Amino acid sequence: MSSTVLPPPSIGVYVHIPWCRSKCAYCAFVSQPLCHRLDVETDPIIDSVLSSTVELLERRLELLGSPRVTTVYVGGGTPTALGVRRLNWLFGAIRGMMGEADGVEWSVEANPHSLDSETIAVCGRHGVTRISVGVQSFLPRILDSLGREPADNLTEVLDSVKRAQASSRGTDRPMAWSLDLITGVLDMSLLEAIDDAERAVALAPDHISLYDLSVESGTPLARRLGSRAGRRFADRAAEVSAAARRVLIDVGYHRYEVSAFSRPGGECRHNRGYWRMQPFVGVGPSAVSSLPARDGGIVRFTDPPAINDFLGLREPWGAGEAVAASRAAFERAMMGLRTDEGINLAGLPPATIDKWVIEGLARICNGSMVVMTDAGWERLDVCLRELADAWGDAGPQPGAS
Repeated sequence: MSSTVLPPPSIGVYVHIPWCRSKCAYCAFVSQPLCHRLDVETDPIIDSVLSSTVELLERRLELLGSPRVTTVYVGGGTPTALGVRRLNWLFGAIRGMMGEADGVEWSVEANPHSLDSETIAVCGRHGVTRISVGVQSFLPRILDSLGREPADNLTEVLDSVKRAQASSRGTDRPMAWSLDLITGVLDMSLLEAIDDAERAVALAPDHISLYDLSVESGTPLARRLGSRAGRRFADRAAEVSAAARRVLIDVGYHRYEVSAFSRPGGECRHNRGYWRMQPFVGVGPSAVSSLPARDGGIVRFTDPPAINDFLGLREPWGAGEAVAASRAAFERAMMGLRTDEGINLAGLPPATIDKWVIEGLARICNGSMVVMTDAGWERLDVCLRELADAWGDAGPQPGAS
């Protein structure tokens, strides 16, 4: 580990699983479809990657002085696509590194196609406190436009999740669940967006993530639509996304981040940690670790995205990058403006903040915090460019945020 890293007293953990049952047309994450592997249950590459992941995580935590683990997030890819046997082994290994698990939030991403009552039982057995189900849409036409197969078992899966949640109430590890939707999908209509949102809230999940579709270069969707797709559908996407958000807010979901809504107590603490720029250790192909530096900056390490390169990693950390304290301060501001907590006013470019307040894009809370309004969140990319242009010498000194 670099001598510039300041070992933190507590840390979040991210574990990246680089496989899905199949690859969606819009997905730009580092993942591979399992459907081409003829014998998934006995494939030695999968077991090798999982073994290396566990060994590296254990070593990294030891090198950091075994900090207290506060949150764990197993994502990807689709962790539940690994099957019950592998999940049981992986979760047992992770659980063994937690030490005292009281108060640890443990989230696992799941796809309806690879989630069943047995898989949910494995999650509960090992102390998972949050299952995030990637529904994306309830509408076959929208799923087809995303290159995503419909989930015929969706009702059964969500019923199983809710039963597991109900049975865990009153225990020391109660389970919550989250539902992911993608909105602003190309030619999605207002009625379709509202229908998806209404179906989601009718299920009463603790948390709903409402993501706008991003057409990423290099994906099958981008190749199909061409380079102008995002601009062509931008106005419609903004309109339908706003309609979906209104449905969630009207029934009591609180928008605590640009794309995240929760019932009271249902926030994802792990993601809160990202937005607050708290330290975390990532492990798995393409996973990133972000650690505090002794000079007030940040040190990031990135694991190789290619599986063979990941398996060939001999050092305890991937490629390193030092982020200067001034750049880290700007990144903290950028991330904080995504949330309902906002950022400290001290040292920010006053003319920029005044402009946002006058235009109704931000407000000042408690005399010291800049918090974006809903209108500001809708123009967040523009506002962040304005902040970057004005930053320079007017930006806060390290630690000001």
